[in-house]
Amino acid sequence: MAQQDLYELLGIQRDALEQEIRSSYRRRALQVHPDKGGSEDLFHAVLTAFEVLSSRSTRQTYDAARDRGLLPKDALAAATGRGRCQDIAQKAKAPASHRALAQLRQLLATLTREARREALQNLPTEVQQALMTFMKQAWVPGVRTAR
Repeated sequence: MAQQDLYELLGIQRDALEQEIRSSYRRRALQVHPDKGGSEDLFHAVLTAFEVLSSRSTRQTYDAARDRGLLPKDALAAATGRGRCQDIAQKAKAPASHRALAQLRQLLATLTREARREALQNLPTEVQQALMTFMKQAWVPGVRTAR
């Protein structure tokens, strides 16, 4: 559910007013409620979408993250402050170079060890060094990346 854009989840346009968000939430929540034959996960996703989009500050954070090209799940993490390795909400305030390095790190984490090694070798030396410095600064104990 976190893969779906919050606006799509509620069936509204990005420029929807607060009243539209509220009424769409109520309608959608009734459709997907577990007591009405819907799934609990989808119901919670609709509730989360409403909570984020009904608050001006979290909606602005979510929209800004989506404008930067983050995936819906990462934009949601930025809006709610529930980031993975590094607080994504903090990344939203970081310089463009840090955001680019964070995205590169996320991409590399999805690769196998061999593919990651090859991808790193194909990067310019300056980018390799910047990424290594960034990763040392962004490292959080107890958080492992995919191998």
